[in-house]
Amino acid sequence: MIDLNYEILRANIKDLIKQENLTQAQFAEKIGMSQPNLNKCLQANKKNRFTLDEVYSISVVFNKTIDELILLNQRSYLMRLYANCLNPY
Repeated sequence: MIDLNYEILRANIKDLIKQENLTQAQFAEKIGMSQPNLNKCLQANKKNRFTLDEVYSISVVFNKTIDELILLNQRSYLMRLYANCLNPY
């Protein structure tokens, strides 16, 4: 479940960055990260993850609770996952 929550968090952060028309460099500066580290945290195949302090900073920048960052698109994500299970081909 932890990996699922992280994947949802990562996807939600990427969506919010796009919605706010921010570059990774601009967003990284707002949350006190370097752009290369932010990029690594946003990539699915990297082991880098956001720290709790970074997630809190992200929640402040986007005016969302941490729960909202994790749950924002959870229903649609889980529905896609379920649909793939029903029709894996």
